[in-house]
Amino acid sequence: MSDEPHSYAIFDWELQQDIALLSPNPIYRLILNSFNDLYHRMALQYFENSSHRSISKQYYFALLDSLLNGDIEGTEKIARSMMKNSLHLWKKQMNGG
Repeated sequence: MSDEPHSYAIFDWELQQDIALLSPNPIYRLILNSFNDLYHRMALQYFENSSHRSISKQYYFALLDSLLNGDIEGTEKIARSMMKNSLHLWKKQMNGG
């Protein structure tokens, strides 16, 4: 993946969709798909910030490492922590830094 906002937006969206496939709720992926256009517009803004890309890259590696080690609870904690952190970063960005 190149260090470009567009690459991160695509990768992150595909990751979200792949995770949704693992959900026992088939409706979840349908709901997620309805946010496709909105997600891409917002993700491009979010990933314009190079520190957001760096933090996300660390998250992707931590998530992969946790999954490969079979640490399902740890994986959930990593994902929840990143969701919280991303929301904080997004709010900070929208408020001018």
